[in-house]
Amino acid sequence: MVPDNASQAEVIQRLVREMTKNQRVAIYGDEENSFYSLGLSRDIASRVRTSGGKVLIEEMLGPNNSIDSSLRWWAKPALPPEIIVYVGVAHHGLLLIDQLSEIKVSAPIIFTDGCMVGSLLTNVSKIRNRAFVLSPVGSEKVTDQMPTYEPIGRDAYNLATRIISSCQTYSRAGIRACMSPKNAIQMANGFAGEYRFNADGNNDAMTYKVYEITGGHLQRLKGY
Repeated sequence: MVPDNASQAEVIQRLVREMTKNQRVAIYGDEENSFYSLGLSRDIASRVRTSGGKVLIEEMLGPNNSIDSSLRWWAKPALPPEIIVYVGVAHHGLLLIDQLSEIKVSAPIIFTDGCMVGSLLTNVSKIRNRAFVLSPVGSEKVTDQMPTYEPIGRDAYNLATRIISSCQTYSRAGIRACMSPKNAIQMANGFAGEYRFNADGNNDAMTYKVYEITGGHLQRLKGY
C-alpha cells in the first residue's frame, strides 16, 4: 500500500545531498526494531556513499546503547557529521531528542516514517536542530497534526473489495493475476493518495513526502 523503503532511502539521500556540503552523515537506528531499522539504514548508507558522501556514525539506540558512544565524532571541530538520520520508531527517536538537548550538537535531523506520532511535534521543541520527518501521506497545507496511516487502512478496504470483485478465482494465484500490471488494478482518488502496483506488488504511484517541524507544526518541504 505504501511506497517501499527503497523509495524512502532515495528521498533521504537526495535531501542529504541538497542540505550538506560534504554529505558527512550520522545514522542512528532502533536497537529494539532492527527488522525495520537495519535494512533501511544500510540502504541509506549505501546511497550516501554512492553519491560521494561518508557515513561517520552508524549506531543503534536503545536500552543498551546511547549517543554517548559516538560523541568523539561530534567533538572533532573540523570533521563532525553534518546531518543526522534517525531510522526507527518514535520511542527511541524521542530518546535521541532528549540526548541531543543535553549536548552541543545542532546538525539537522531527519526522522523516517516510523516516527509519525504527535509527540514528535511537541518534543522537537527541546532541541535547536532543524528537524524533518518523512511520510507517504499528507498534504501541502501547514498542519499541527502528524499524518498517520489510518487513511491507508481505509483505502486498503476499498482496494481489497475492488480486487476481489475482479478476480476470476479466489486463490493466491487468482489474486496475484488480478494484481498484475497488465490488469491495471489501481485507484487514483484514495483517502491517502494514489495506488498503482508494479510487477513486485509495490505501489509506485505514491511517494514519500518530507515535512519540516517548526513550532509544533508541519510544513511540506518544497520539492518533496
